[in-house]
Amino acid sequence: MYYFYIDKEANPTTGEREIHKDFCSRLKKVKNKEFLGRFKTFKEAKEYALKRFGRAIGCSKCCPEGFRR
Repeated sequence: MYYFYIDKEANPTTGEREIHKDFCSRLKKVKNKEFLGRFKTFKEAKEYALKRFGRAIGCSKCCPEGFRR
């Protein structure tokens, strides 16, 4: 199980929020984050985030399976 967080500030261009695992070094730089919960996979975390926040993607560093650009 992993602990996941989401950046509450959406990207102004895409409207997406970035999802991070708790050990991600980039998470430390996120000033306005929210704990999403414990999930077995990124896919589960993203499904939950989409219901709560709308558009979301994975961090390219800790959740590359959910990052697309």
